[in-house]
Amino acid sequence: MRLAFIGCLTLACLVSSCGDKDCEEASEGARKYLLEPAHQACAQDADCVVIDTDCAELRLGLCGQVAMNRATAESSTWKGLQQALGACGANCAQCAALLLPECNAGMCMRAEE
Repeated sequence: MRLAFIGCLTLACLVSSCGDKDCEEASEGARKYLLEPAHQACAQDADCVVIDTDCAELRLGLCGQVAMNRATAESSTWKGLQQALGACGANCAQCAALLLPECNAGMCMRAEE
């Protein structure tokens, strides 16, 4: 019984890149980048888009999605960070929620119902 539990735990870690330093660094890099106020700045709702963060759960995000300004989402810096997140290959559950972005007080965020 104990061996089965250890085997399942090991498999879960392999599937989710458990403890992978590169993935931790990619997630932390994405978090820091997205928390910079300039990357959330907006003047109107049309300035905001939803981007996929793979398994990284970020403040103001929802189920692997987060709102950010369009220019940041299209930047080569973000695309590189997003590629690093995707390369982690983590197999995380994604909910079926749909994040709707809005510009609220000059900041892109998820729309509240």
